[in-house]
Amino acid sequence: MRRILRIIQRLFTSRALDESIKRNLKEIFPKGYDYRQFKVLQKDEILFSMVNFTPIIEWFMEKVIQPTGILEIGMEQGIFTSKLLELARKHKVPYYGIDPNIGESIKKEVPSGHLFEDISLRAIPRMLQAYPPYEFNIVFIDGDHNYYTVNRELDLLLQKFHKQSTPFVIFLHDVTWPNAFRDSYYNPETVPQKHRKRLLENGFINIESKEPDYTGKGLASGGGMFYASKEGGEKNGILPAVMDNLQKYSKEMELIFIIVPAVFGLGIITSLKRLNKRQREQLLYFTKSLKIFFPLLWTLEYNRLMVYGRYRKSIWELIQKDKSLK
Repeated sequence: MRRILRIIQRLFTSRALDESIKRNLKEIFPKGYDYRQFKVLQKDEILFSMVNFTPIIEWFMEKVIQPTGILEIGMEQGIFTSKLLELARKHKVPYYGIDPNIGESIKKEVPSGHLFEDISLRAIPRMLQAYPPYEFNIVFIDGDHNYYTVNRELDLLLQKFHKQSTPFVIFLHDVTWPNAFRDSYYNPETVPQKHRKRLLENGFINIESKEPDYTGKGLASGGGMFYASKEGGEKNGILPAVMDNLQKYSKEMELIFIIVPAVFGLGIITSLKRLNKRQREQLLYFTKSLKIFFPLLWTLEYNRLMVYGRYRKSIWELIQKDKSLK
């Protein structure tokens, strides 16, 4: 009798799994196997915005951590900001934004008092000291990409979350090349000189070499973005800032750090201690899936940055040739 019951149970479990697989495929390909049904979130010479991670972020909000409020640090052109405002409305939670230069169109969309037009290291303490407090448990860090700034941003935020018992998640952009182990600055003057790395002047950086390039290959240093002249070393880049904060807070909060190696890298920090069993199971599902796709994602990321670097070099050579003819 027990054997018959086990066979029946196995049969129903198998059918349930089969239906689940079919349902998942239908959700992925609702209009059949035509790639044109998928929305392209950014169309540029090179993808750079966190908006490209929207499917992952939406999944986290639905499956792992329900938002109570959203904080965005570094709004730049507002591409991702528009998506976050949409998500805030969907989940009926407040949105807060920090940036030294906020566009007028965003100011019209966001309620008064929810925007802080200042650098993050002045704005975050103001938010945390306010009464009544600003409520948020999902943070996006995409501001100044250097050890000094990110280390202090994380320290301030993790201090806040350490005092609370609710789930939270911090998403960080640019955790792979070039900012994993190289500082960059939108405005170097906002970082004290003793904490500022020597800047690369009139040069370029590319993923194929740690050394600076002067033939136009890769990303230019200067103008809107200044890169450190050297990659690696002590307190240089975003990853050392993350690791220092993980070491400081992990013991009590059981922090984990996940990297999605695409579009300059998405970092995810959350506390296992704050998650219930269902939330942990969903996070396990995510990390298992990422383990399968990680090598492919990194290969694609390396390839696109290598190709882009060589493309920029060909443009630079044409400009130099044109100059020599004049």
